[in-house]
Amino acid sequence: MRLDLPDPGAGPHALALRQAFDALRRGFLALVSTQEAAPMLLLQAPDRSVWRVTISNAGALTAEKIQG
Repeated sequence: MRLDLPDPGAGPHALALRQAFDALRRGFLALVSTQEAAPMLLLQAPDRSVWRVTISNAGALTAEKIQG
């Protein structure tokens, strides 16, 4: 599997973005195969809140808090 995420750069949120991208990569390794795909991914944050992650046709990721 190949997951291409943008480089977070060196802005004020670079470390947080890098950590989030690493978590996405780890999560996708166990969830996505080359044979099937899912329309969304649910992730749980350290504070136990739950987020729905989706992707647009243009490749833009969005996260929506659904619990917590």
